[in-house]
Amino acid sequence: MELRNPSEAIDHIEDFLRAYVKKAAAQGVVVGMSGGLDSSVAAALCGRAFDDSRKVLGLCMPEEETCNRENMRDAEDVAKNFNVEFRVVDVTPMIKAFAGNLEAFDPKNKVAIGNLKARVRAVTLYYYSNTMKRLVVGTTDKSEMMLG
Repeated sequence: MELRNPSEAIDHIEDFLRAYVKKAAAQGVVVGMSGGLDSSVAAALCGRAFDDSRKVLGLCMPEEETCNRENMRDAEDVAKNFNVEFRVVDVTPMIKAFAGNLEAFDPKNKVAIGNLKARVRAVTLYYYSNTMKRLVVGTTDKSEMMLG
């Protein structure tokens, strides 16, 4: 698929974000920021759409096993450049609490651990979303959606 008019696509996404937040009577949005391309683009679009750091919260959710300080700095730079409020929430204690309370927890099962980490991050995003009366903006790309 060829993108013929990137500016038009950006305007369309920004309009959609503003309209959806207004329709939901939300106070803004929450977006997970890993420092990667997908979350950086999503955060930048949100920052452009609202142009008010009080309406866009970017959450960086590192955990001790895979924490990458360079990616965290990238996420913070994107937040600064696009007027996004940026917070870091270390999810390590939550992951350990889950793992410590799962009878069948197997530290060698990388797929299960990866899914646990993703779900803890999702719970964290929705917690902030609910407490701040905001909507969560997804950052999943098409290939991830197709893979499940």
